[in-house]
Amino acid sequence: MATIIFDLDGTLIDSSKLVLPAYREAIQHVASVPVPSEETMKQTFGMPDRQIWVTLMPDATPEQRMAALTYTEHLVAKNIFQEDILLPHAREVLSELHRRGHVLTVASNCGTQYLDAVLDGQRIRKFFTAPLCLGSVNGRKKADILERHFQRFAKENAVMVGDRQSDVEAAAAHGIPCIGCDFVGFGKAEELQGAVHIIRSLPELLELFPEGTSTLLLPRDSG
Repeated sequence: MATIIFDLDGTLIDSSKLVLPAYREAIQHVASVPVPSEETMKQTFGMPDRQIWVTLMPDATPEQRMAALTYTEHLVAKNIFQEDILLPHAREVLSELHRRGHVLTVASNCGTQYLDAVLDGQRIRKFFTAPLCLGSVNGRKKADILERHFQRFAKENAVMVGDRQSDVEAAAAHGIPCIGCDFVGFGKAEELQGAVHIIRSLPELLELFPEGTSTLLLPRDSG
């Protein structure tokens, strides 16, 4: 069966209703610096934590950025159990891919507290095998997470599914295909150049991994 490696934000979840207020509160709490626009904040979704806080607080000190990160993680982890942030059909698609025998896992540019909060707060941990994030592997880029995954999983029939350039680049670094997700809009469309196929909704994955197949089945006109 296929090994399907999922990104989180913009792919399976939209945590903006939790994260955006947390960003604002954290910045105001730890530093006297301007709060960036909502557009700027949304563009950080899917970035590594260090890059997020350099973008949000360019004039702050490293200590202030770390304090803001810690404050944000606490707020989000506290609230994520009370909110449904799964994208439409995410639970059904994960359940069906799992039922079909595919191995599902996670590669997210987040910290371990956020990863655990999403998996447990949204009750989707049961679908995944050995989910990882940058914090899990002490990495700097998503390719580092895939490197750890491929110590456990074979690259053959492995596929990355994500919505940002980092997902496409990580897949390319390891010679596996990437399916681009274009349905939330955290990134720009051109970030998905290099993906072997673009989906506009999660149920399309079920067409790409049909019952009884072990590999990605691309439409004839894909690419």
